[in-house]
Amino acid sequence: MIAGTVAQPLWQATAAPKAVDVNTWGIAALGAGQIDRWYGFGAAFNIWQNVKRWGGYGVGRALWGVGYSDRDGNGLSAGGEYRAGVLSAEWTAGAITAVRELALHYASLAAQPALSRRAAQYLAVLHQDEASMLAAVQRLRMDRYAATGFPGAPSGYGQLLAVSDARPYLYASRRYLIPFGWYANPLPSTCATAWMIMVADHFDPFGYGGLPN
Repeated sequence: MIAGTVAQPLWQATAAPKAVDVNTWGIAALGAGQIDRWYGFGAAFNIWQNVKRWGGYGVGRALWGVGYSDRDGNGLSAGGEYRAGVLSAEWTAGAITAVRELALHYASLAAQPALSRRAAQYLAVLHQDEASMLAAVQRLRMDRYAATGFPGAPSGYGQLLAVSDARPYLYASRRYLIPFGWYANPLPSTCATAWMIMVADHFDPFGYGGLPN
């Protein structure tokens, strides 16, 4: 070490806070089939189930999408109902992409006698999750946001920003300090809108040529 310099601490991995996108993007990028080959049939499905338990945003038992981490005030209560901490359009779009990857994988195994029953059960859950998130995330479109009544939404939001014909998607349902170092805001977002366009076109940015793995 050069004299006068300060030794830098070694980087250490940490399991906290848990990040939603590491899990959903991981499923989409690696492929559900690869994850199941590594860890056993149903492993990829169980990753998504766990994410919902600590990262799912919703109303009652209806899943609306996801936030950013396990520190957002989201996840399931002891009674099995979703909490409404903060909803992210971008990260919900990533979750929809992961759920579609999962559904394609388990649909491909539905004809195998030994796996068909569990695969069918997984598919029923996945199709419901996809449909509920697709419908709910539309509430984060700029022209629909003010009428939804999101917890933490700015008062008089309809008068704060003019609604454009472009109708972009907002980054988040409320202002929130994400535990990874930046603020989420209910403002028109390039990344959220781009992700929603990819979802609408069934384009998977993690798959070769935009196709699921």
